[in-house]
Amino acid sequence: EWCDPLRFKVVPIIDIPGYGDQAAVKLYHDKKIQSQKDKVKLAEAKEEVYKKGFYEGVMLVGNHAGKKVEEAKNLVRKELIDSGDAVPYFEPEKPVMSRSGDDCVVALCDQWYLDYGEDSWRTSVESHVSSPGTFNAFNALGHFRAVLSWLCQWACSRNYGLGSFLPWDDKVVIESLSDSTIYMAYYTIAHMLHGDTSNLDGSKPSPASVKADQLTDEVFDYIFLQTDTPPQNTSIPTDKLDLMRREFAYWYPMDLRCSGKDLINNHLTMALYNHAAIWDKRPDLWPKAFFTNGHVMVDNEKMSKSVGNFLTLKQSVEEFTADATRLALADAGDALEDANFQRKVAETALLRLWNFEQFVAETVKRRDDLRSGPKTFVDEMLINELKILVNDARKSYAGLVYREALRCSFYDMQAMRDAYKTLVGNEDMHREAIQLWMEWHVLALSPICPHICEHIWTNILTKPNLIVREPWPTFSPPDPIMHRKYATLKRSLEDFRKMREKAEKTNQKSKNTEPLNKAVIYVASEYLGWQQQVLQVLQTIPLDQNSKPPPPKEYMEILKNSPALQAFEKKLLKDALSFADFQMKEVHERGPDALDLNLPFDERELLLSFKDYISSSLKVEDIEVVDSGSTHPSDSSDKRLQAVPSRPVVHFYSGAGA
Repeated sequence: EWCDPLRFKVVPIIDIPGYGDQAAVKLYHDKKIQSQKDKVKLAEAKEEVYKKGFYEGVMLVGNHAGKKVEEAKNLVRKELIDSGDAVPYFEPEKPVMSRSGDDCVVALCDQWYLDYGEDSWRTSVESHVSSPGTFNAFNALGHFRAVLSWLCQWACSRNYGLGSFLPWDDKVVIESLSDSTIYMAYYTIAHMLHGDTSNLDGSKPSPASVKADQLTDEVFDYIFLQTDTPPQNTSIPTDKLDLMRREFAYWYPMDLRCSGKDLINNHLTMALYNHAAIWDKRPDLWPKAFFTNGHVMVDNEKMSKSVGNFLTLKQSVEEFTADATRLALADAGDALEDANFQRKVAETALLRLWNFEQFVAETVKRRDDLRSGPKTFVDEMLINELKILVNDARKSYAGLVYREALRCSFYDMQAMRDAYKTLVGNEDMHREAIQLWMEWHVLALSPICPHICEHIWTNILTKPNLIVREPWPTFSPPDPIMHRKYATLKRSLEDFRKMREKAEKTNQKSKNTEPLNKAVIYVASEYLGWQQQVLQVLQTIPLDQNSKPPPPKEYMEILKNSPALQAFEKKLLKDALSFADFQMKEVHERGPDALDLNLPFDERELLLSFKDYISSSLKVEDIEVVDSGSTHPSDSSDKRLQAVPSRPVVHFYSGAGA
């Protein structure tokens, strides 16, 4: 009763993907919360809906409808304060107690601050961040924009602790976040001033014979600001100054910095601001990319010594080996969500890597016995798919999307090898084709699993150079038509197996004792007229930069308003919208070619060429491949009408009923 929608009207103000516009009501039902006394469930629900609502929720009402909550929150706050309807108020989230046991009371005192958010300063940073040509935030651009919308006066000093004295107020030191935003520039000359890590405190002589008290503001201006005139009052030799100046000019700007997502709210955004302030005339020296990630969980739980799931890198390497640890880390995820390191993945990786090494060793031993000479279609298809996987792996590595890189370089590579072995049937593998698989597989996987890949490359494949010195594989472009043939064959077999399971269940229910030992495959050579009209409308809908379609709500609205579909009768319109939804899901999976009106190959011929393999896979004695426009004596249903180009359907029947 206490959460009864009949008694309390829920006012939708935020829509959260997967939760709808009444997230609290949804979680109330999902978690089976009974009353206010379910404190644990209520706390879990609150944390879940607050987190999802803030980062993924979209405003439904007000001046900022359509904006993400994380962006709208501070805009609404500012509007309320500006209108006099609210005042800023600060208090600790919960009681704060010092280590001595005393209650901590915070007072608002006079404070030096950096005026982040000043209009011209913020505009320059926003422009830099928003331009793909100058900055890459990967999957966190929205977060940076949101922080830039609210970050303003930041206290930059404190009364005690480690730090540099504030130049104009030597009673306070610069607080750590404000003092750690351009130190990356110092990295470019640190090797000349310190040498190795044993001299970080500068207690030993500098390799460049430079003392700390010689590093004046004028010296740093000459090195870092690239001022034209060398400092006049310095004892540092000009050649040393010019060498440090050249080092900085060579290494800067910072091409990439990897950090935690929690630092977007302060350190990383401040680094952008401070680079813009120091190098205001040189935006080419501002950071080029920040990649941020979440925290690491172990087996879907936060690491905690009290829980007993705390795992250090050293422990993981000792338990699973370095390569299995790296593979499980790559598999854990790369987005802003917390990564999930799974022990089971690491354990399985050990076995799979060992099996990989054994397969390569055994294949190399029997290399002379493998098939050679002209390659078959299946051989060429393997090589073509390898090219695509290697290209996709490279793109994923470049985008720091390591889970996707792992999929391409390991899981899909292994699956492709298994599919190839199955498709060649009783024949041997082709020597050159499987050699390319071994070499490209090892090269593509080596960034994630360098140790076993180096072992395979050097000791088993007996390559003369270390794999770390090998270039990325180069080859002619993959054949898109051959790829579509393989994709059609693979997907068709997956569909056929599901149809087989469904047919067997139906057969059992009807108590038919005759085995389903025959099949007829219906192939559509072209789309129906109304389907072609739908596809033509869908072809006009813009895809995003990754060739993905817009949300269903958007493209459905376009379809309903198109003149072609408005002429459809009610039942046909329903079928058309269902067909459109299916095709757009296909676009999401396989790209824009899902909307092509015709296939660039003969689908019936493709399936017939693999007739024996399909028969074996589906456990039938014989298969016929016919046009969907033709009926078959064993089939009185309209199943054949479900076939569309590249998505054939199959009907199973017993030989006795033929």
